[in-house]
Amino acid sequence: MKKILVVLMASLVLVACGGGAGSSAKLEMGTASTQMVNVKDDVATFETVIVGVTLRDGKVDYIQIDESQQKASIDGEKVAMETIKTKKELGTDYNMANFAEKGEWDVQVKAIEADLVGKTKDEVAAYFAGDDVKSSATIIVDHFAATVAKAIDNAVEVKGAAKVGFGYVVSTSIGKTEDAPQSVVDYAMIAVDADGKIIVALTDNAQEKAKLTDGALVATNIGKSKGELKEGYAMKDASPIGKEWNEQNDAFMAAVVGKTVAEVSAFKAGEGDIATSVTIIIDSVQAAIVNAEKALVDVK
Repeated sequence: MKKILVVLMASLVLVACGGGAGSSAKLEMGTASTQMVNVKDDVATFETVIVGVTLRDGKVDYIQIDESQQKASIDGEKVAMETIKTKKELGTDYNMANFAEKGEWDVQVKAIEADLVGKTKDEVAAYFAGDDVKSSATIIVDHFAATVAKAIDNAVEVKGAAKVGFGYVVSTSIGKTEDAPQSVVDYAMIAVDADGKIIVALTDNAQEKAKLTDGALVATNIGKSKGELKEGYAMKDASPIGKEWNEQNDAFMAAVVGKTVAEVSAFKAGEGDIATSVTIIIDSVQAAIVNAEKALVDVK
């Protein structure tokens, strides 16, 4: 009963100069997510903020922010849930413009993204903490601030990149017994060289869960991505190769280096280049990488 929504990031152009192949500027890229589940009036709301960012000499050069908001409700003795587009993907269908002073949600978040370009980590923190953000947005930004800061902290150096892109896939399910709703966001950021081969790939999975218990929905999520949980995800004992999720994800990220996205799309868990290192389901992260490729922007 899994329903998948493929979300493609809109293409943008990196606005700063320098940093491509042959440049002396230091280019870094990072991703992060924050997630939570709130239950009120028999409705569980799953909220996930995702961020992809590049830094040039320590200053934001490219950034994408989006938020997935999925809802599950009680339907008799079972749970009902449908996959909804992310807020940025919804655009005017999010229906905020009629009562929001600064316009629709996607308009406000794009204004925030534009404001952040050229800022250091400390300047980003000051922007969200002060009044500057209020000139562009009236939406709640606390979760943005935390996620952007985490993405910057997670940034790794990238050398020889011609293009970078950020993409993701949102899916929901309610389990075989229709009483365990969950929201999952697989996200990926890639840097590719002039030949379209991946130099660096950053992938992760943000999973939020709830459970119908004694007629009420109860949040059961931990509030961390699978990559952040590490051994706390506790799949090692059940893994046929004795590897935790983050270990397998690390192996996957290493295996895609030097490959084109088309070649990565042909990967199958437990086979070929990842035969002994990856047995987790990879179809959604592969789709996220495909979306990241479609959203590639030039590193100038």
